[in-house]
Amino acid sequence: MSGSDSVKSSSSKKSKKENKQQQQSKSQQNNNENSSSDSNRNNNKSSGEQKLFTIPQEQDSNTISPLKQQTTPIKILGEFPTHTTETVHEELQFSKDLIQLAPKLVEKSSIQETGKWGEEFVLNYLKSNYPNSEIKWFNENGESGNFYDIELKHSSDDIEYIEVKTTLTDDKSFFEVSWRELQFAAEKESKFQIYRVYGAGKNSVRVVKVINPIVLSVKGKLQLMIAL
Repeated sequence: MSGSDSVKSSSSKKSKKENKQQQQSKSQQNNNENSSSDSNRNNNKSSGEQKLFTIPQEQDSNTISPLKQQTTPIKILGEFPTHTTETVHEELQFSKDLIQLAPKLVEKSSIQETGKWGEEFVLNYLKSNYPNSEIKWFNENGESGNFYDIELKHSSDDIEYIEVKTTLTDDKSFFEVSWRELQFAAEKESKFQIYRVYGAGKNSVRVVKVINPIVLSVKGKLQLMIAL
């Protein structure tokens, strides 16, 4: 073998060795990137399982969150899947006397009149079932603009916040909820309850209680939609 051939052979072996080292280095780098990506995905998954639903909170008293600036109502659909065995709502039982005590309501009543009828009906129901609790109706003398309609206080640390949604029909399953009400519901969790009144003013009136609508919507047992 000539000197020239020897140099070429040595150079070729060196080049192959360098290429092999570069490939090994690149392979190790890819493995590290994949491992890092898998770790991030697992962390994100874990985080999602721990916190399913988040609503922005105000940073201070001078800052209004975009959620509270939103005035367009959303509609909550009160249709629940039939395949679940978990209780997502409760149909309340009350006496006929309670219906007789309710004020009269004509079929073509306004939305405000219908809403007030439902709130007063629920108020009388609460008074008859919780005689030892403190009950406050915020809209008795007109719309208060509060996040809820009725406060049921059993003790200083046991308070239920009740929002009443009333319809003249027997089967209208959806109703409007403001962004502010939704934010308050997320904050109060199981202490926030919706009383859905069907057939206002009728002898066949029904009341359904829904507890913690935020969690129910996350679990897919209560549907939310935005209506324009």
